[in-house]
Amino acid sequence: MLNETLKVWTFDRDVGPDVAARVALEQLEVPDLEVVLVSARGDVVTVQVVDGVVSDPADVMYVSGRGLYEVLRSEAWPPAAPGDAPRVLLTLKAWPSA
Repeated sequence: MLNETLKVWTFDRDVGPDVAARVALEQLEVPDLEVVLVSARGDVVTVQVVDGVVSDPADVMYVSGRGLYEVLRSEAWPPAAPGDAPRVLLTLKAWPSA
């Protein structure tokens, strides 16, 4: 569902998909980001970060209700209003790819 707010956990690439899913599904750690789903097409989604900071774009991300993704593209956009933080748009692809 577009405009849905989702929680995101970040992991090093060497994490197993089952470990990442367990951490997220059982909420063993606090999510690193909160994002809004902008678009979804096949195994690629675009999200806007609304809370948190992407510390390492090489990490993989577990998106609640969707699974594990890698960052294809990160774009910083000007703030919506003066004094606000820059907006960040992420294009993510399902990981690992088939």
